[in-house]
Amino acid sequence: MELLIITLNISILLFFIFIIFLRFIKSCFLTLNFTNYLAILQYHMEKAYNMVHKDKILVFSLDGLRPREEDVDNIAKEFVNLTIKFLGKKHYKDLVDFYGSDESLLINLFEYFNTKYEDDEIRESTINKLTESEQEELKHE
Repeated sequence: MELLIITLNISILLFFIFIIFLRFIKSCFLTLNFTNYLAILQYHMEKAYNMVHKDKILVFSLDGLRPREEDVDNIAKEFVNLTIKFLGKKHYKDLVDFYGSDESLLINLFEYFNTKYEDDEIRESTINKLTESEQEELKHE
């Protein structure tokens, strides 16, 4: 009976060691392929931003309006959801593992959207301030 209990305890211990080893191997794999995962993430974020920008943000520009803060928040949420769909379950799970939590990854996605949106607004307002002759010069360069 004691031998059975010892064997069972050793089996459970070996199982947990194996699980820890697998997590370590996965962590090493993610770290070694860091640039590949970031390239995949960057590609899908760009693709999602372009779609959201074309479908949602340009509508406001064509009407000569500026989106309200709540509209921008809804567009950002749509961007994040679209990015996650583009990534697929496997890559999304791998990136969550890499970032440490779902929340950290989502914060990074929202931050990307906000930065890109603000950069586009700054660029657009700068172009609008240029005179027509300055715009023509930029086109010819």
